[in-house]
Parts: sequence; C-alpha cells; structure tokens
Amino acid sequence: MKKIRYKLISAIFAIVTVLGGGSFMSLTAQYPSVYPRFDIKENVKFIKDDGTVVYLNNVEGDTVVEFELIQKKGNFFQAKANVYLLPDCFSIGSGLIPDTEYIVTLIRVPLDFIVETYGKSNDIRLYTTPDNKGVYEICENPGEAKVVDVDGKWLKIEFERDGSVFQGWIPEEEQCHDPWSACTG
Repeated sequence: MKKIRYKLISAIFAIVTVLGGGSFMSLTAQYPSVYPRFDIKENVKFIKDDGTVVYLNNVEGDTVVEFELIQKKGNFFQAKANVYLLPDCFSIGSGLIPDTEYIVTLIRVPLDFIVETYGKSNDIRLYTTPDNKGVYEICENPGEAKVVDVDGKWLKIEFERDGSVFQGWIPEEEQCHDPWSACTG
C-alpha cells in the first residue's frame, strides 16, 4: 500500500512540475538529503540555531520531512530542515538533529526497464572512504539504511542483512533524494 501511495504522490508531483506549480521547486538540496524512517511514530527532535526545539515526523498525511546533512558534530548532525506538504515546501531552518537510528537515507533502485535493457543490477558499492578511490564491497541494495556520518555529498550508511551488519560510504548517485520519485522502486 505504501508503494502505491508514493507512486501516486510521484505522479501528482510530476503533474505539478509540468504545470509549473509548487513553491517547493525552488528549494534545491545542496547537501545529502535524509529522512526520518517512515514507519516511526516518534517525533525527531530538531534544535534550531536559535535554540528553539521543533519536533518533526513523516506520519501525518502526505507530509515528508527532509534533512540536508551538512556535517557530523559529536552525537548530532548539523542540518537544514524542510517540510514538504504538497504542493509546498517550508524551510524550518538550520540546526542540529540527534544521530539516531531513525535518520535514514533512501538508496537508489534502478528501474526494471534499465535492469532488463542494460543489465544493471540492484547492487550497491559500499566504499571504505568517502571517495571513488577507496576499496569497496558490493552488496545487495537495502532500500533504506541508517545514516552514520556525512562527508560532502557522501553518506556513511549502516544496515543489517541476514544477521550481518554492513557499513560503508555511498556517493550521491546511489542516494535517492526524493521519496516521491521512482528512484525508490
């Protein structure tokens, strides 16, 4: 049901884009985008630069909270927060979010026709360092992974598969910055 809902939202997003509407179109991510897990009921604490505390989540209606991660600071990420409520996007501002299991990135999934036509698999490369020069391990795409660290547009992720914990860096092209798009499968 969730997949159908997001595909429907994706279609609405595409129509709004073609028709030129939607004020959120002017907000473009300069940093990697991450989200609170869609299945959590808890709110994510966001401490704005001015000290104001805001609690955000993705649970209500078609609201999606996006955090652009700037850097890691101890047990927190410095981030910019945006709230998407179709057809608008509201910037909450910049501040800190706790480094918790609830902050995840969506991993890009190749479309079926790309896999069939070009033979591209659903595997991802987990690098040991945040650059294309490091050693990497190929593993099956988890779809969603906990964010552990950030370095520029690279995210260090962690996920569990078949009782094993995988951790490594993924480049921007492996990240899905838009939960409404087809890149999440």
